[in-house]
Amino acid sequence: MTADAQDIIAMSQIPSPLPPEHPLSRTLWNFPSQWFLIPQGTGIVGLILYRLDYQFNGLHTLAKIVWIYTIVLLGLVLFLYILRILVYPRHVCQQLRISLIETSCLSSISIAITSILQLASLTYGGHAGLPIYILWWFNTALSVIACLGIPYIQLMFQPPEIHSNFLPPSILLPFIAALTSAAGGGTICRTADISPRLQVPALIVSYLEVGMGLALAAAVYTLILYQHLHHIHPPPDKVYQDMILCGPFGQGSFALQILGEAVVKRQFRQV
Repeated sequence: MTADAQDIIAMSQIPSPLPPEHPLSRTLWNFPSQWFLIPQGTGIVGLILYRLDYQFNGLHTLAKIVWIYTIVLLGLVLFLYILRILVYPRHVCQQLRISLIETSCLSSISIAITSILQLASLTYGGHAGLPIYILWWFNTALSVIACLGIPYIQLMFQPPEIHSNFLPPSILLPFIAALTSAAGGGTICRTADISPRLQVPALIVSYLEVGMGLALAAAVYTLILYQHLHHIHPPPDKVYQDMILCGPFGQGSFALQILGEAVVKRQFRQV
C-alpha cells in the first residue's frame, strides 16, 4: 500500500464529533442518503402499477396514490437530509468522504424524480406536457452531474472500500440515474403533448445518456464481477446490494426500447 493510500485511510479514521444525546437530534445525525432509495422504489412501483398489461378497475387510481405518496416522501426525505447538512455539516462531509454508499445514494434523488415525471407524463402529458418537459431537462442535468461528478469525487477521496479492494454494487447508482433519465426522456417524448421540434434535442440527449451510462456501468460492472470471481464478497449486512447489479442493463434496455418507440411514433420531417 502506498504512502498516499495510508494517509487517506488514516484521515478517514479520524473520529467525527460525538453524536448528540437528544433522541431527535441523534435521529437526524444518523439520517443517511440511503433513505432516498425508498422514494426511488415507490416511484418505480407506481409506474409498474400504471403500465401493467392486466388492469382492473381502480389500478390506475392506486398508481396515482403511490405517485402522490412518492412525491410527499421524496420531499420529506430531501428536507430532512438538507436539514442534516445545515445542522451537522462537518459530520455529513466526513460521511460523504469516507463512504461510497453515502455518495452513491445521492443519485437516487434524480432516479426518484424521473419516475415521478414519467408517471406525470403518462397521466397528465396531454395537458401539462411542456412543464413536464422543462422539469425533465432540469432533472437530466442532475443525472449527468451524478453520473460524472459522484464517481470523480469517490476516486479523488478514495474511500476505505477502494483500498480494501471491495467495491459495493451501490457504486452503479450514478450510472443508473443517467440511464433512468434517458428512459424518462423517451417516455415523455412518447406520451406528452410536445412538438417534434422540442422532442429532437431530448431524444438526442437521451441517447447520449444511454451511451454514457452503459459504457461506465460496463466498466465498473467488470470490476465488481472480478472481485466476486476472486471471492471478495460483501459483508453480510451489504449482500442486498447485489440486486443493484440488475439495474444498469435493465434500465438501459428499457431506455433503448422506449426511445425507439418515440422515434418511430413521431414524424420529424417537419423539424
